[in-house]
Amino acid sequence: GMGDNLRQQCLDSGMNEVMSKPFSLQELEQMLLRYLPVPNGPKSTSAGKTTERDIEHEPEPDDTGPLSLLDMGTVDTLLNISRDTGNPVFDRVLDAFTQEAEKLVAQLNEQVNLDEPDFTTIGEIAHALKSMAGNSGAKALYELCKELEGKMKNTQGSDIHSLAQRIQSIFTISCEKLEAFRHVD
Repeated sequence: GMGDNLRQQCLDSGMNEVMSKPFSLQELEQMLLRYLPVPNGPKSTSAGKTTERDIEHEPEPDDTGPLSLLDMGTVDTLLNISRDTGNPVFDRVLDAFTQEAEKLVAQLNEQVNLDEPDFTTIGEIAHALKSMAGNSGAKALYELCKELEGKMKNTQGSDIHSLAQRIQSIFTISCEKLEAFRHVD
């Protein structure tokens, strides 16, 4: 299709590699701006544009307490870049997130179920997952990973099982919620 050439360019330029490493939204924007002509910069974070928000989203109870599941600012920024450039930037970030983060969540589960979990490894997984969650706007997941990373720094292994389970379930819900924004015009 239309975007194949661009996708190939991005892949050739190591976008894949970048996506699987922690990177900030700013870096993402810089990277994307290299490929994508932006008529009016991506900084148009929906001031007063609530139209997209009106797709029936009943608030669902989840176990994150007061934490909101998604950071809509991040999601909006990605959607705005996508809309302004006509390139599915959000979809790409989401693909990278769902694929890479899923691997990380799986690794995390393996680690916490070992007889002697390696706190350093778990901390590294939590850190990588935290970065990806932050970039994708998966706020609740970000906070959980941050909490887990902190515990690993202080070698507190007490409730890593329940944390890992929550990370798993919040990851699943986050992906579902983020998928709802895919290809939304």
